[in-house]
Amino acid sequence: MELALNNPAVAFPLRKMIDDYSGWHWINNDMYQPLDPPANKQLSRIKSPVLLLIGGLNQSIYYLVSDYMIMNIPNCKREFIINTAHMSNMEDPEQFNSKLLNFLQEVNNS
Repeated sequence: MELALNNPAVAFPLRKMIDDYSGWHWINNDMYQPLDPPANKQLSRIKSPVLLLIGGLNQSIYYLVSDYMIMNIPNCKREFIINTAHMSNMEDPEQFNSKLLNFLQEVNNS
């Protein structure tokens, strides 16, 4: 989140979100129950259209994860939000919203 924290328009709201997080998962018993089969083995069951919005400056692991999702989710589309990293919706909300709205219009028109 380095890019976001160095962006004055994003840094304050992002720090506030982090500061406001209660840490519930660190101080309580997590109710997590693993899926069987694991979620990554069930991606082909997704029937609705999927849009992956990836920050163009994001860490490479997110590209690899999105590659896996593209190969395993039917009707999956990937878009890159240029000049943003992990917090692309906060770093460039106009570009993020434009790509999301275009996708929703495409889905609505199909």
